[in-house]
Amino acid sequence: MGSSILKNLSKNMPLAFAAFGMAFLFLVSSVNANDTNEDWSGLSRTAKTLATEGRYEEAILVSKKALQLAGDTVGINHADYASSLNSLGFLNYSLGRYKDAELFYKQSLQIRRKIFGDEDYSVADSANNLATLYLDQNKYDLAEPLYLEALRVTEKAFGPLDLDHARNMNNLGLLYQKQGKYGKAEELLLKSLEIRKKVLGSNHQEVSISMNNLATLYLEQGLNEKAEGLQLQALSITEKSLGPDHPSFATRLHNLAFTYYQKGEFLKSEQLYRRALGIWEKSLGTEHPNVAACLDGLALIYRATKRDADAIVAEQRSQKIRSMER
Repeated sequence: MGSSILKNLSKNMPLAFAAFGMAFLFLVSSVNANDTNEDWSGLSRTAKTLATEGRYEEAILVSKKALQLAGDTVGINHADYASSLNSLGFLNYSLGRYKDAELFYKQSLQIRRKIFGDEDYSVADSANNLATLYLDQNKYDLAEPLYLEALRVTEKAFGPLDLDHARNMNNLGLLYQKQGKYGKAEELLLKSLEIRKKVLGSNHQEVSISMNNLATLYLEQGLNEKAEGLQLQALSITEKSLGPDHPSFATRLHNLAFTYYQKGEFLKSEQLYRRALGIWEKSLGTEHPNVAACLDGLALIYRATKRDADAIVAEQRSQKIRSMER
């Protein structure tokens, strides 16, 4: 397969966005979606716990309850209502339901601007999340101004060493990476990694996010050894912090699988792709864009090992998923 196709595939690898801020990144005890406190704060905490565990469908049900409760008690022009909209945007984005996610994010952003003005952190949070949605759809012209707004607001509000500022730098770096602006991308991703290590320590999940994204940048440039080292570190951190069945762990597996493919280690690559595919199908559903990305990777392996019939099946299934309206 030609180098231009491989480069395109690497650009479409699932990246590790920090799209919803800190709330979804800390570990909490497992919950049952039916065992919730029926006040808004309790429902919101339960939804965040479920999302942290990758149980997005259950989290959506609880978040809808929280949204309804906020609307009934404090009204639709309140910060709690906007927060629930933002949560629903993130959850639908995570499941590949981009139209629903965009609707929720836009409503949240509109309400937060109305309540707080343009310089508030919550506005930056919504802007960042909407930008990430656009980036995932390759709508760069829509994503960039929102990322720049989020970056400016968080730096002004919290300073250059703040974790949310690091998140926004990470995500803007991903935009520049997708645009092929590798120098700008590396500068931002390295700064984000440095802040996260300094504030959180070297074994935190957010550190693994930065490592994963920096590795993907290096992989696009053919720097396979640098990429592999970072990917192995990110894989270990994510397994320890989120567990081996979490969608984010599958992201690490998938991206490391592509690195092994690039190095010609096809057996290792196939094993990791299959493991990632199983996790994503179980946690995100069989029609999620990440599943398509994994099928594309498996198709590469099948072609390289002269299993053309298997490659065709994987490619056709991937194409069917990608053709779905989102």
